[in-house]
Amino acid sequence: FPVILGHEFSGEVVEVGTNTTNFKIGDRVTSETTYYICGECDYCQNGDYNLCNHRKGLGTQQNGGFTQYLITPATSVHHIPDNVSYKAAAMTEPLACAHHAVSKIDIQPEDVVVVIGPGPIGLLVAQVVKSKGAKVIITGLNNDQARLNKANELNLD
Repeated sequence: FPVILGHEFSGEVVEVGTNTTNFKIGDRVTSETTYYICGECDYCQNGDYNLCNHRKGLGTQQNGGFTQYLITPATSVHHIPDNVSYKAAAMTEPLACAHHAVSKIDIQPEDVVVVIGPGPIGLLVAQVVKSKGAKVIITGLNNDQARLNKANELNLD
């Protein structure tokens, strides 16, 4: 409070800014969580704008996806392909986080990777690791049994 939460979402464009050319009303979109960055700091200049000290995020410093209408800069918006549902597109941000994390290490097909925690990000990380050909072991606690069962359904090994 007073910010409306929600940083994992998708929707339809209902209005575009005067200088926006890549999007039109009716486009199916999802967005990064970035609402504002300074554009001048070393992080911004090097493409690591998610680390900008002046960054404002959707759902944290600016109203997010649980509001009826959301404002986000066109630079943060991405088109959703026709074959991707709104529900699946809402997972773009957490999947991007998982992919980014896995990209920081060199995973080889013969590797065994342990993912600690079968929450949504852990399950996504496990799937990204599996896509690299490695064997995945995912761990959790007794109260994680439903999520561990979901991990088994994903055939991670």
